[in-house]
Amino acid sequence: MSPVIERKKVKEMFSNIAPTYDLLNHSLSFGLDFYWRKRAVRLLFENSISSPVFLDIATGTGDVVLEIFRQSKFKINKSNVRVYGLDFAFPMLGIGKSKIVKRLIDCDFIQGDALSLPFQNASFDGIIISFGFRNFESRGEGLAEISRVIRPGGKIVILEFGNPVGIWGVGFNFYFKCILPMLGRIFSGHREAYSYLPATVSEFLSPDETKNLINQYNFEDVNVHSMTGGVVNIFVGTRT
Repeated sequence: MSPVIERKKVKEMFSNIAPTYDLLNHSLSFGLDFYWRKRAVRLLFENSISSPVFLDIATGTGDVVLEIFRQSKFKINKSNVRVYGLDFAFPMLGIGKSKIVKRLIDCDFIQGDALSLPFQNASFDGIIISFGFRNFESRGEGLAEISRVIRPGGKIVILEFGNPVGIWGVGFNFYFKCILPMLGRIFSGHREAYSYLPATVSEFLSPDETKNLINQYNFEDVNVHSMTGGVVNIFVGTRT
């Protein structure tokens, strides 16, 4: 399958599951996704400047954006945070926009491609990607673009699924590869979306490989924070 066809297929898939995306994310993760995003955003804010400008890539329905604004209320000199949310699936952005409007939050949602970011060089103090990095058609091109639009000293935070091992890994893989796709098909009405998820996770890079890849694109001090027994990992690096 050509890259163009693959990208179109993924875009259509996420657009189709947009109406049930939030419900299934929260339900199928047993609510742990709230905790994972909370920790990732906390790391994004760590040691950031006052009044930072952040970009949430693969923002989906905007849950990370909402968490950024929620945490900004409790941080001195960071209440003036500015956030942009970018995604290539327009229906997802529509849902995200309706959520922030209800909460009277000012955020710019932009339909765009992570491999060709529509921003000038050194535009952001931090960029976060929540469960979208493994879907990049070219992770190297994506990191090059992210490196381009982050200011020196700015931060990259990538929250992504992992592949836990041992007894816990056996149980997780059974749920993730057998139960989750079945429930996803039933409640989303989409036959492929929740089979696509475990397939991309099983093929994803190891934590060390991901860390080394990030290091290649002008990021230093890259750390890996493993959560829930390795179900997810958070990669944090600083732009040189």
